[in-house]
Amino acid sequence: MNSLDIDSARTSISNFSGGLQGYNEDVTINLNGANFADIIAANAEIKNIKFSGNVTGNGFLANVNNGKITNVTIDVNGRKASTLTVLGNNYGGGIVGINNGIIDGGQVLGLNITAANGTIGGIVGQNYGQIKNAVVEFYNLLLSELPSETFASNKFSGYNVGAIVGEIRANSSITNSYAYDYTLSSTSDRVIVASSNQGA
Repeated sequence: MNSLDIDSARTSISNFSGGLQGYNEDVTINLNGANFADIIAANAEIKNIKFSGNVTGNGFLANVNNGKITNVTIDVNGRKASTLTVLGNNYGGGIVGINNGIIDGGQVLGLNITAANGTIGGIVGQNYGQIKNAVVEFYNLLLSELPSETFASNKFSGYNVGAIVGEIRANSSITNSYAYDYTLSSTSDRVIVASSNQGA
């Protein structure tokens, strides 16, 4: 496993316009503090990388995606869920806050998202673009193998919460994607899309 730790002393890349590619998702980038980028530009692609850590921003990877994100996973941070804290009334997403581009093969497998009043989605907060082959899974994390230890449940909290997308906009699409709740909790209703604005 190849890993890279990026600590809280840095700020997000303001406009990421290059390429970042791992080899068969065997690269993990651990973020603490700021997310990876403010904006992923239209000519940029991030591919085959796992991200983990504790981030404040509108999306764990980036605030806005105008480019292409392929086979990116947001996973657990050690034996605990990674965290995303969304500030204010913003759109928050497990991968990006606002998607104007393409997300293909995005997975959110170990992330808690917290927003006071925002619209939250497991993959994207607000979607104007394309989401394909996305996976969001809800389950419990065992903190210790000792029977007396408690479980930490992956959870999303905000004003409007969707398992995959918080809000879907006109001419956007979600295909071949699913969210699954392994906890089978009767008190945890999972809504795929929290709200839809398909008007002209």
